[in-house]
This record gives sequence, structure tokens and C-alpha cells, in this order.
Amino acid sequence: MCFVIGGPLNVISLRRSLRAFSQHKAKSPILLLRINLNLADLCTLFVFVPKQIVWMLTYQWYGGELLCRVCSFFSTFSFYANSFVIACIAIDRVFGAYNMSSINAHRRAYLRCRRLLVIGWLAAFALSLPQALIFRVFEPYDDKDFRQCTPLWTIFVHEKFNEMKATNSSDVEKIEQELMDMQRLEKMYNINHLLFVFWIPCIIIVISYLTVLLILQGHLKEGIDIDLYKLFFSRLRNVGYKPCTMSGN
Repeated sequence: MCFVIGGPLNVISLRRSLRAFSQHKAKSPILLLRINLNLADLCTLFVFVPKQIVWMLTYQWYGGELLCRVCSFFSTFSFYANSFVIACIAIDRVFGAYNMSSINAHRRAYLRCRRLLVIGWLAAFALSLPQALIFRVFEPYDDKDFRQCTPLWTIFVHEKFNEMKATNSSDVEKIEQELMDMQRLEKMYNINHLLFVFWIPCIIIVISYLTVLLILQGHLKEGIDIDLYKLFFSRLRNVGYKPCTMSGN
């Protein structure tokens, strides 16, 4: 459902954003961020979702070694890119609120958005590269034509369990230690993935919007103080009071 509805809607949104972006001489940072968010969403919808659908229908992997590594890379890359672009939007809102009254804020905002997005996309690319090395096609059964695109630790555990069945009791402890080391490595990788794909962007977003609220509260308080100052002196003038001036006369 998300593929059928979300795909066309994101394509329409991207097309409109690109048209609006090309028509503006002064490039809008908001449009730039929206375009990049559309691209990240489309990467998820047209790379990750179709791969998962085909994989669930076929149950095994028919795409070969190269496609296994490429799809594994882009499956993770799309989620990283989406999270990092949303984090870029949150960071940009902080600078936008801070430089609200600056004349040159628009020009600086566009350049800042470009730098943030470049960092976000490069970080997504770098953090997704291990997927292309970890995943590979594996045939677990010698007597069956069954293959799967699976991570290295799953292959390692399968091979070690087969090795435990065929070995004597003296080597079991060594194999168990190797399995524990591999499970520890898998856990570290999964924790690292969750940190960068969800928790770190989430913390950045929460801190950014809390900062925006504090900045806006400061602007609002400053505006109220100025309005009270003007109201005070307007009432003094109404009763005939004129503020003294620092003049020599």
C-alpha cells in the first residue's frame, strides 16, 4: 500500500519542488531540503520496498552475488539518508530561528543547507558500505538448490554448528567461544546501526527543536518588551509628558 500510494505522491511532490526550485532565482533552502527528503523517500520506496516484496514472495535469493550486495547496501543507505536529511532540516531550523532578523540570512541559509546535505549523504554512503561486505549469497544445503542473501555471522553460525556436530568434545569449547565472539561482533554492529539510523538523528532533532523554541521564546519576550516600552511612552505623551533629550540647550 505504501509503495502504491507513497510512490506516485512522492514523484509528484518531487516534480513540483524541482519546478519551483528552477523558477526561483534566489534558491530556496526549504525547497532544497524538501527535494532531498523526496529523493531519500523515493530511494526507500523504489529500492528497499520492491526488494523486500520480491524476497518475501520467492523466499530465496535469485539475484546473484552482485545484486545481493548492491541491494543490501541501498536498503541501509535509504534509511540512513532519510534520517540524516530530517536531521539536516532540524539543524537548519535552528540557524533559521537564530538568524531571523539578519539581512543576509537567506543567502547563508542556502549555502549552509548544501553543506549539511553533502555531509548527510556522504555519511549515509559511508555507514552503508559495510553492508556490501557483510552480505553475500549462501547455499546452506548441499543436496538442495536453495540460496539466500544473508550476513556473514549467520553463515558463520551455520557452519560452526555443523562443525560441532562433526567434531569431538574437546573442540566444542573452542567453537563455542568463536560463536560468542561472532555474536558479540553482530551485537556491536546492530547497536551501531540503530544509533546512527535512529537514536542519534532523533536526539539531534529533539535538541534542535527545543533550541528553536527557546530562541523563539527569546524573540517573543524581546518583542513584548519593545511593545511595552512603546506603550508606556505613548501614554506619557498623552498626558503631556515629553522625554528629555541630551542636548546642550
